[in-house]
Amino acid sequence: MKIKQLVFLGFLVGLLFSCKKDDNSPKTDPPCETEACELAKLPPVTTTGEGTFACLLNGKAWLSKAGEGTGKSAISGDYYNGITLTKGYLYGFSNQTNEENKLLESISIYTKNYSSKSNNEQTIWNGNSDAYSRYSNFEIDCEYDHNSLSTGQLFWLKFDTINGIMAGTFEFTTYFDSPYTGCDTIRVTHGRFDIDYFRN
Repeated sequence: MKIKQLVFLGFLVGLLFSCKKDDNSPKTDPPCETEACELAKLPPVTTTGEGTFACLLNGKAWLSKAGEGTGKSAISGDYYNGITLTKGYLYGFSNQTNEENKLLESISIYTKNYSSKSNNEQTIWNGNSDAYSRYSNFEIDCEYDHNSLSTGQLFWLKFDTINGIMAGTFEFTTYFDSPYTGCDTIRVTHGRFDIDYFRN
C-alpha cells in the first residue's frame, strides 16, 4: 500500500513541475500579416533628406537596402533639365547564384518637365511618357518597364533645389507585357522617398 502511495505522490510531483515549466515557457504570438503590420515596418514619411525609399510591394514591406561592405548605394536621385529620377535598390542573398550582396530588385520613378511644377503637386501617369514607373526583379528575370497598361501617381512633398532634397509619396500598378510567364502584376502602395539628389 505504501508503495502505491509513493508512486502516486511521485506522479503528482512530476505533474506539478511539468505545469510550472509550461507556465514559464515563452509565449510567441502568431506572425502578423495585416497591412497595418507591414506598414509599421516602413520608415516614416519625411522631407529632410533622410535617405529612405520604401513601399508595400504586393502588400509586403519593401525597403531599399545596400550591399553591406561593398560601397553600393541603396538609393539614387537625379535631376537634369526638368527630368527627375528616383530609385531604390534591394541587395541581399541570391537564391539563384548563392551569392551575398547581389542586386535583387529595384524600383524607379521617372518624371519629365518638373521645373514647371511646385511642391505639393501631384503627377499622375496612365500610359503617358511624361512620368512612369519601373520595377525589376533580377532573381526571376522580370522587368516591368513603362507600357500603356501602367498607372500610378507621385505626390511631391518637397523639391529643394538649394539643399538638393527630393521627397514624396507614390503608388503604381504595372503589368508584364511579355510572353514570359511567372511575372505577376505589381502593385506598389504607400511608397515614400526622402533623398539627397544629384544635380547635373
